[in-house]
Amino acid sequence: QISLLVIYGLPGAGKTSLCRLLSSTLNDIDEQVVSIPICYDSILPKEIHFQEENAGYENKIWKNTRQLILDSIEHCECHDHSPATWVSDPSYSPKWCHIIEMIQSYRKVRPRCLYILDDNFYYRSMRYKVYQLARKHSWGYGQIWVKCPLEVALHRNSCRDNSVTQSTITRMDANFEIANSDKFPWECNNLIFDNTYENQDDCRKTLLDFTTNTFMKPAASASSTDDLLREQDRLICAANFMYQADQILRKLVSKSMQQYVRKVGKLSSQLAGTSKEFNKIRKDIIADLRQDANLSSYQSEYTDSGQLLCVLNRIYEKKCLMKGFELR
Repeated sequence: QISLLVIYGLPGAGKTSLCRLLSSTLNDIDEQVVSIPICYDSILPKEIHFQEENAGYENKIWKNTRQLILDSIEHCECHDHSPATWVSDPSYSPKWCHIIEMIQSYRKVRPRCLYILDDNFYYRSMRYKVYQLARKHSWGYGQIWVKCPLEVALHRNSCRDNSVTQSTITRMDANFEIANSDKFPWECNNLIFDNTYENQDDCRKTLLDFTTNTFMKPAASASSTDDLLREQDRLICAANFMYQADQILRKLVSKSMQQYVRKVGKLSSQLAGTSKEFNKIRKDIIADLRQDANLSSYQSEYTDSGQLLCVLNRIYEKKCLMKGFELR
């Protein structure tokens, strides 16, 4: 029996500490279970992991490496995924071999295996990738949100040697998508662990019970409900649409700043403030799109990137004019 447990939350929330606690405790007290902690920070490319703009080639590496982690698990447990894709590519081969060796070093002859995946997983689509793997093989699935106030996470992060930038954590917090089982039924097996005061000992039994119970809650098989399939398509389309929209808006912001610099000069003291204003307009448009009830119709209507560019450019220019910026 296999189970996948997602540990998610902001950098500095205490995810890795919780992951280590669960793994070591389960391995010691339950002879039926071997737990394998996988920390994404140690595998993802550090130079681009927390970049605010993961565009083009770097974004491809970041996404591929996340998929490589899941493919490694599937290969070790089922041998369903051919390693040829990763082994033949020198950019990924070392990471593939590293993960396979790590899993094999933990893997013992025990009936149950629990993979504990430690990452921010702040977008729901990131967690859904893990759920998809569990559903494919009817494995157990669960997720623990390590909840922590932004200011506490920022303070803990500042005390680390390899800290994440404050702006990145703040951005993650603003975009964080918490579990919503009413709207997304696949997230029903979700535990909220408030780690504001790092009280893992007080909640240890609750955490361990939840973790071991994931074996008894296998993800629904792919054919069990049409709603899950429709949700998968909707989730992926929404994520792709929002990413594409954000990239277009970032380019518009960059173009606006270039025009502004030509107008006022590079030494203007107003450059920093103006850049913030343009980026605030971008963020407001993205927020409006996320909350718009007609988002699904936009996705189907503007399938062509050129069409989407025209629409966003019109909205962007209108908002800039309202702020007093003339872009012509």
